[in-house]
Amino acid sequence: MKTAFSLVELLVVIVIVSLLTIISVPNFLRWQEKARLNSFVRNLSSVVGMIRDYSRYSGERVILAITTSFPRDGWLNGEKDVIYLAFVDKNKSGIFDSNDSVLSVGSASGIEVVKNTVGHSCFNGTAKCLIFFPVGLPMIGAVPGEIEFKGKGGSVCTMTFRSVTGIVEVKCE
Repeated sequence: MKTAFSLVELLVVIVIVSLLTIISVPNFLRWQEKARLNSFVRNLSSVVGMIRDYSRYSGERVILAITTSFPRDGWLNGEKDVIYLAFVDKNKSGIFDSNDSVLSVGSASGIEVVKNTVGHSCFNGTAKCLIFFPVGLPMIGAVPGEIEFKGKGGSVCTMTFRSVTGIVEVKCE
């Protein structure tokens, strides 16, 4: 007597595996998008701490600009990018130019800034900037306030600035 699987048994197994795949893939994609957003926001929070300390110990003015813009291919896929640029404002012009040094730059596609109550308008109104002054002087426009980021799947992370020392709390949902 042969011990083999019948065609019906194989079809049942294929249907079960297909159903499990259909159920699990969207959950996995949502989890992956949440992890990307969480990682970006926590990295940006570390950058805020780094530039706060750099300004404090170097005695130089540092600017962090945060914006949402369409990437080059954004017109095709409709995704937005969040972009940040941290730089030493050597000539105290308030804008990034050839005299300034880049401390950090980053971006992430599919993430946008949906609320920003910190900083002031800069770069011709296309970004919000936080200015970090050397020892003894607070950041400008950062307290109190929060920046809310939203991923393309609807996940939200909020960076909350709690004090003039630049302490940042991150909450992701």
